[in-house]
Amino acid sequence: MKTFASLLLGLGILTAWAADAAPKATPVSTGKASVAKASSAISADNMLSNSDFGTGDLTGWTVENTKPAASTSEVIIGGGSIAGTNALKVAVTAVVPTSQYGWEVQVFHTVAIDSGKTYLVTFSGKAEPAINIPVVCMQNKAPWGHHTYETTANLSSKWQNFEFRFKAIESDSLMRINFGNLATAVGQTITLSNVLMKIEK
Repeated sequence: MKTFASLLLGLGILTAWAADAAPKATPVSTGKASVAKASSAISADNMLSNSDFGTGDLTGWTVENTKPAASTSEVIIGGGSIAGTNALKVAVTAVVPTSQYGWEVQVFHTVAIDSGKTYLVTFSGKAEPAINIPVVCMQNKAPWGHHTYETTANLSSKWQNFEFRFKAIESDSLMRINFGNLATAVGQTITLSNVLMKIEK
């Protein structure tokens, strides 16, 4: 049975699956990840473009670097979490020494949402070394309000599949799904694949 939590800004529970783990029915706490078996595929009702980086480039995606932090990015052909799919790899090359959060390097995709609808976001991720990153659905312009609370994706060196749901309390023609706080250390790498979003019926 899937667990839902009602938050001030809608729903926001992040669940993680490792491909070789047994399913668990333990409820998931807000912002944390539990591990279970999962599979995923690009579906016809997916709302995001270039979800599997199938174009071979960053079409539909933005890797944002705020100086002096910096990163390089590349699409790994055939390197996705599902056979035959691609992945985006971001490597941090410079950080802000005084920064406490690492928000200066972020990855995001924009999409429109409608008030009152519930959305499911799924993605695969891994990192070297392991890192916890916040994932949030937010405005793509000032005042940068959040449609969900930040949830934490605990990325390890192995692919994991994550999902979370949220109910939009207002419409937004340019919401962004944001993977943030990547600029924690020089040499940090984060790899994303098969990022999907759909309306839950």
